[in-house]
Amino acid sequence: MRGLFAKDLALISQRKQTLLIFIVIALFMGYTMDATFVVTYISILAGIMSISTLSYDNLDNGYPFLFTLPVTRKDYVKEKYLFCLSIATAGWFAASILFFIINTVKGIAIDPSEDIMGLLLVLPMVWIITSFSLGFQIRFGAEKSRYMMMAVIGAVFAIGYAVLKVFDVPDEVLDAFFEKLMTVSPTLIVYTISLIICIACFLWSLRTMEKKEF
Repeated sequence: MRGLFAKDLALISQRKQTLLIFIVIALFMGYTMDATFVVTYISILAGIMSISTLSYDNLDNGYPFLFTLPVTRKDYVKEKYLFCLSIATAGWFAASILFFIINTVKGIAIDPSEDIMGLLLVLPMVWIITSFSLGFQIRFGAEKSRYMMMAVIGAVFAIGYAVLKVFDVPDEVLDAFFEKLMTVSPTLIVYTISLIICIACFLWSLRTMEKKEF
């Protein structure tokens, strides 16, 4: 698995100029807009760039050659999830440092409890997006996965809206629900949900990869 990590890091390093351009754009927009944008933007960008290694692996029918090496399909999927989530987390960590630097330069007062809590809630969202994107690309390929991802996001919002409208949930019930929810640590809830989703996406991707024929 260390060999797969080394391979993917080498592939990512080939795109450092593109990454640098995106970081410069993010810094400019973060300085002129809300610095929170930098954290979300760079974190998701890091996850997407790490997922692009799948396309390199599949280039010129590369999978049949890859699996002639002492690498099982389970090892491959496991490494991809560990690699992509690690890169996304590293991007989040670097962006969080930039968040405080940008706010300090702009003279914005930093509230450690509120700002750190906000940053911590960004990370599981990035994990979820990365896991879904990775699962869709393994299942449908690079092109179709983009459309599938947009379709799923749209469906989630549509279902949520439809449920609220069809069942006509009163505002008082929603307020009571969220008040009850806030008695439990929201960070713990979000991280638990993201962990469950990441594991489910991994299992789905593993099943997909084991059924693929190359």
